[in-house]
Amino acid sequence: MGNHNLKSITREGTVKNVEEYLRHEPDMKNQVYRYSWTTTHLTVEYHKLDILEYLIEEEQADTKHVDNAPSNLLHHALHFAKEHFDVVTYLLENGHCKSTMQSP
Repeated sequence: MGNHNLKSITREGTVKNVEEYLRHEPDMKNQVYRYSWTTTHLTVEYHKLDILEYLIEEEQADTKHVDNAPSNLLHHALHFAKEHFDVVTYLLENGHCKSTMQSP
């Protein structure tokens, strides 16, 4: 895979590419990027439902991380959904939208 990082593999690659990368770098599944986005946030932005499912179901990636906005994964999915609500539906139907955010 050369010098690709998980962010670019998530944007341009497939589940198989992500799986191969994480086999060598397992701690990167919850890598935090700019704006405190994780790899799961990026899969939502890039509309990569298959990779999101893999990260959550096979790699047990963190779905409760809150970014700098502060937005959880469901907020992020709603923001980027436009006319494609399959990611939102997946998160809601599978219970992956609970937040660790505290009320003020």
